[in-house]
Amino acid sequence: MKQMGRKLMGLAMSLVLLAVLLPGTAKAAEQESPAGLDLTQAEDVTYSYGENGTANWVKSTLTLTLSGDGKIEAEGDNKGITLPAGSQLVVAENAHWTVKGAGSASNAYDGIHVNGDLTLEIKENASLDTAGGNCRTRWGGSGVGVDGGALTAEVAETGSLTAVGGDSSERGGYGIRSGLLHLTNNGTVRAASGKTKDAYSSIGLWSYSGAGTSSISGTGRLLCMGELGITVQKEGIGHPGALKIDGGTVIAVGQSLSGVYMFGGMVTVESGASLTAVGAELGINGAVSGGGKVFQFTAALDADFDSEDIVTDYQSEELDLTGVTETTLYTNVRGGMALWEPGQTSNRLTLNGAKLYGGGGGLLLPAGENEIALLGENSMEDGITLAEGNSNSLTLSGSGSLKLIKMTPEGTHVKPLIGTDGVAIAAPEPGWYATAVAGAGPIGYGGRGIPGSVFREGDGGRYTFQDDDLYFELSYGRENELENKYLLTVRNGYGGGIYPERTSVPVSFIDEDGRTGRWEEQDEDGNMVKAYRTAREFTFPMPGRDVILYYNVEYQPPKPGPTLETGEHRVYLHGYEDGTLRPNGTLTREEAAMIFYNLLDEASREKYETEECPFSDLRAGSWSYKAVCTLANAGLLKGDSGGLYRPGDPVTRAEYVTILTRFEPGTYEGEDLFPDIGKHWARGNINYAASKGWIEGYEDGTFRPDEKITRAEAAAVLNRALLRLPESEDDLLPGRKVFPDNTDPKQWYYLILEEAANPHEYQRKSDGIHESWTKLGARQSEGHKNM
Repeated sequence: MKQMGRKLMGLAMSLVLLAVLLPGTAKAAEQESPAGLDLTQAEDVTYSYGENGTANWVKSTLTLTLSGDGKIEAEGDNKGITLPAGSQLVVAENAHWTVKGAGSASNAYDGIHVNGDLTLEIKENASLDTAGGNCRTRWGGSGVGVDGGALTAEVAETGSLTAVGGDSSERGGYGIRSGLLHLTNNGTVRAASGKTKDAYSSIGLWSYSGAGTSSISGTGRLLCMGELGITVQKEGIGHPGALKIDGGTVIAVGQSLSGVYMFGGMVTVESGASLTAVGAELGINGAVSGGGKVFQFTAALDADFDSEDIVTDYQSEELDLTGVTETTLYTNVRGGMALWEPGQTSNRLTLNGAKLYGGGGGLLLPAGENEIALLGENSMEDGITLAEGNSNSLTLSGSGSLKLIKMTPEGTHVKPLIGTDGVAIAAPEPGWYATAVAGAGPIGYGGRGIPGSVFREGDGGRYTFQDDDLYFELSYGRENELENKYLLTVRNGYGGGIYPERTSVPVSFIDEDGRTGRWEEQDEDGNMVKAYRTAREFTFPMPGRDVILYYNVEYQPPKPGPTLETGEHRVYLHGYEDGTLRPNGTLTREEAAMIFYNLLDEASREKYETEECPFSDLRAGSWSYKAVCTLANAGLLKGDSGGLYRPGDPVTRAEYVTILTRFEPGTYEGEDLFPDIGKHWARGNINYAASKGWIEGYEDGTFRPDEKITRAEAAAVLNRALLRLPESEDDLLPGRKVFPDNTDPKQWYYLILEEAANPHEYQRKSDGIHESWTKLGARQSEGHKNM
């Protein structure tokens, strides 16, 4: 009907009053985008955009609420949305709006503009994308322009704000331009300047703090890109500003100058917050204080990157750089960061505190020449793989460290670096040394360390990998100019420290199984020079030369881990106090722990059962306490980075499958068995479980690894894994416990839950897969009734 009304009344009308009063509220009006939305003189009114977008303006409170999905693309001499000073702009829950200011031959117009203070709020699952207009000659418009006032903005956890300046042949517009800034960001905020000839030519986020301090807080992620990423200053050009980052992740990229430009002012990054600043000339122009994480990089940034490919907030356990062709800054690589600079003939990767571990993740590099510059301590549990190609090479340099371990899910160890037979090692500059160590024998078993060379004075060297090398470590340090003789010690198969001549050095071997052996000194050809007394720790008198030590012990395979009961079909899924099973209810983390605890066989329970728990958020004596403690002791459960287990949180499908595969680790070779797990951290576990027939996908073929698993789905997985599979209701027995929410045999989960919630004895049917019950009342598990 709205479209019919437009045809009848003419598209040339920019504002058509419908002359209809909403009951007890304001007028309703239909607004054409070319006119923008100027509310500086408007009375109470609700505007309609498209099919379901509404913009409700209440003059008494100066509040504009955007609901539904709407779009404003202004033309002529119009800003996208113009509000009076002191206004509030609210994007309602589940609303999604785009706003763009008009272009111009001279100075273009802002997407959102206020002469005075503005309060902006983005609700849950809502988004606001605003852009300034493009300009042919001078300045592009700002995405958000707040002149002469403060901008107070709050973005919800699932909300997002994107503000992009307009392009111009002279100077692009600002992403966000304001006076004093107070941003509480629990979601995602992107602020990018406009471009000139495909290069950023302005400031992503520009704040005039005046005498105050602009602040960024919350738990979300803020990305700012431009000629300068973030600039904070007092009134007047050149006066230092003040910025305080209280929380979240802030990434500022300056393509031409600095990531953060403070005119020498102070940036305070508090504990729990992180700031990554990348600039063509320097990371941060200004002083830095506070206890948070601060990363600074100086890098030549390509002119043709954009907001979609410059930064990837990597959540996968794997860092795959084989298909990245633009300069890309990877953040949150398990607590560190990575700057990737691909080139036509060589590629450079800078790592700072990057840690890839668990779930079979590692680093994938393209074929050809690759260099890794190391800052801080870096580790990759699944090693580094170079794509297949000719003349593959890898050079390691920098002043940090790198630890590589290559392992497969079933515990088989392979070389930590795949795709090249050796690695070139270079100290960063004269005065530094680099030590390289490769090891053979499983980590924690055997512990035979094979030290590589010690490279000094900026010289390089090369380490050639052997088939039985299971890990590799590289570290750098600055030499003591007064000493020139060093010892590389080996502790349990790992490289130790560098010590000057004539120093007595304690050398330790850690072996929890109490095995003994002997320390041997070897020459460069691996021949024994001297054997020392049998001991796991001793003090070694330094000779006047480099030496090689290793602890010679017999390899002993790892002891088997915990196992599940397969012969006895006990109860592992208990009902709630109201007698229900709640098949479609979400399974919590403590309920998952209780399920697997109920199924531990006697030997595993005797070995691992404990009431000493590593998690600070579990109350001793609670119904799930012993189960969680026991499974954690067996290495089956892990907490988060803060040492919490979060017992009441839901379990995802990927997490549940991962726990199961820890009982029977294995590997899978072949194409992914589901289309939506390609870069997921649990990809290996999911593929392996699917190959064993333990899990199935949805009707569309997906697995949906991050969705919450239901109680019925959890039971289905375990029944397949443990071969607890009645074929029909005839395979059950009368007299079993009946649950009021599991009485319909037509439900897909009916037999699954009957199997999980009733103790019984059984016999295997002739097909070798299904079972028939023979007797009720097998031993009950020790599980809690609320399971």
